[in-house]
Amino acid sequence: MVKPLKWFKYFILLIAILTIPVYADDIDFTDEEIAFLESNEVVTLAIDPSFVPFEFIDSDGAYKGIANDYIQLIEEYTGLKMEVAVDLSWPEAYQKALDGEIDVLSCVSKNSEREKSLIFSNAYYQFQRVLVTNNRNKIEDISELTGKNVAVQRNSSHQGFISEYTNINVNYYNTVEEALEAVSIGTEEAFIGNLASTSYLASQLGLSELNYIVLDNNSSNQLHLASNPENEVLIQIINKGLLSITEEQKIKIHNQWIGIHEDVDYSGIVQIAIGFIVIVLIIFSVSSFWIIR
Repeated sequence: MVKPLKWFKYFILLIAILTIPVYADDIDFTDEEIAFLESNEVVTLAIDPSFVPFEFIDSDGAYKGIANDYIQLIEEYTGLKMEVAVDLSWPEAYQKALDGEIDVLSCVSKNSEREKSLIFSNAYYQFQRVLVTNNRNKIEDISELTGKNVAVQRNSSHQGFISEYTNINVNYYNTVEEALEAVSIGTEEAFIGNLASTSYLASQLGLSELNYIVLDNNSSNQLHLASNPENEVLIQIINKGLLSITEEQKIKIHNQWIGIHEDVDYSGIVQIAIGFIVIVLIIFSVSSFWIIR
């Protein structure tokens, strides 16, 4: 019989084992990366709380979206623990990340301005940039916006994109919703954003009179995690986590958030139909038999 003292020792041993950081078996971490993981229990995330469907804070207060699904897999594969910095707008979160007060930006794209102050992980998702206009306006291309007012979300990748068009009057908004409403009422001639977020939010706001024009669809329109240059080891760890994510997992995440409908399962209907046909054949056979008799 095991004495109570020995039970207590076993309990302490079990707790010690459970609290040892667990890393993916197939990831080969360097000594420097292991040291980082062991000395950083929590990594803080700067997020955009309304960047639907890429990332957002839902009505239940939970962090959700494409970026969150990837981050959960990175945590699973690397042992990192990432925690969202709450109650911050995107401009506030972005600035705190630049200042080093928050460790990682969870969902950003590259541009020349950002690359001066941030280092980026490998890309994990690609998006389409669009020009959004009101159906009343007969605008079909960005070249037709010379001298006109165009809305862009502040501190978004689209801000860097539109800065190359010096002949356009750019007005910055804190949220996509505010910018879309400005286009809807005619305050702005157009809005530049990404297709997935813009179409989703326009639908939520009931703005059905908007027109979408794809501006480009190249490799620069990709989403990354990013941090200040001092966190190079952290970005190395994140990259190893991203490389561990399978194509099947990526497809599942995409289908969940971008509205790609999976094949409908008709097996139940087929079974009912077969049963019905069998019953009809039995009735027909019995009826035919008695008619022949």
